[in-house]
Amino acid sequence: MLPVLESLLVLQDRDVKLRRTLKELELLPSEEKAIADKLKFQMSEFEALKLRTNQIESERKDLDNQVLSKKAAIAKYKGAQLETRKNEEFQAFGTEIERAEKTIVELEDKELVLMEAYDNAQKAVAAESIRVKEFEKAAHARQQDLAQKKINLQAAKLQLEKESSELAAQIDSVEVNRYRRLLQSKGDIAIVPVENGSSCGGCHMKLTQQTILNAKSAQKVTPCENCGRLLYWIV
Repeated sequence: MLPVLESLLVLQDRDVKLRRTLKELELLPSEEKAIADKLKFQMSEFEALKLRTNQIESERKDLDNQVLSKKAAIAKYKGAQLETRKNEEFQAFGTEIERAEKTIVELEDKELVLMEAYDNAQKAVAAESIRVKEFEKAAHARQQDLAQKKINLQAAKLQLEKESSELAAQIDSVEVNRYRRLLQSKGDIAIVPVENGSSCGGCHMKLTQQTILNAKSAQKVTPCENCGRLLYWIV
């Protein structure tokens, strides 16, 4: 293999790793945001559940207060019955007492339904509290992992950039520029082997016999006539 190709292959190895590292760094913010958003959603749902539970209890207490109010009214009507001497008034108070007692039964029935709903809601809150805490713990652990990953990737980026720069400085600038243009245009790799003795390892198209001979002889840098990638022969 031509020495310049050997050097470029080493450079390509660093550049490919650098590109992969940069891609991972680029994806980190979206992953961090996804975790934060999911955690925020879970907490929001939990708070909504607690709010609904409190609303049920508030409604129950309101019903209880209405019952107490009706009982106070009944006591008032009964007291008025004892004081009145008019039969019509006595009957009217009696009617109000009956109406209030009927309302109390209705209110207490509703209160029983709400008491059961509140009990179930409390159980749901307790179960959800455990689940949310576990999710929160896992989310924070993942956030810490991502933070460490970011530190590691940034360190790797600096190291790979340093190595790439040092390697490029040791290679003919014309060949380096040619290689860089290919790497940029192809988006993956610029230097590939001849596959199965007849095809380009990049585009996988069949090579001409002359191109195969040039790559095999390793006398000069040989490009693929189809994609332009630089070829080397695998011994």
